[in-house]
Parts: sequence; C-alpha cells; structure tokens
Amino acid sequence: MSKTRARREHHLKLLLLFTVIAMVGFGFPRLLWATHVGYTLIALLLTQVMGREEHEPIWSRRVYRGLGLVSVATLWRGS
Repeated sequence: MSKTRARREHHLKLLLLFTVIAMVGFGFPRLLWATHVGYTLIALLLTQVMGREEHEPIWSRRVYRGLGLVSVATLWRGS
C-alpha cells in the first residue's frame, strides 16, 4: 500500500470517528458538547488536513481553510 493511500485511509477513519462523536451529541441532549467537539474536529480535518491533498491554486486553498476556521469560531462563539 502506498504512503498516500495509507494516509488517506487514516484520514477517512478519523472522519468516521469524528462523525460518530457528533452523532452521539445529537442522540443524547446532555452530551450536546460532544456535537460541538465532533463538528469542530470534522471541520478542522476537512479544511486543514485533507484539503492539502488537492491540486488547486494556493489562493483557493487559503480561502477554503479560512472559511473552515471561521465556521469553527462561529460555532464556539455562539455556544
């Protein structure tokens, strides 16, 4: 297995784990904080880590990563 493929599979496993954490928060109202944590981890994984693998212009990646950080900041500010 190539190093890139192994890294990609690891990222997908993390994405699944973070999604389960968010879903637990939705299922149990007393664990609402888990939804925020899960969503934060999903957003950071998708925008900061997995977004690096794409072959796009650098300005596009910076905008995408910036929007990811803004979405996480607004989530925690509104809590």
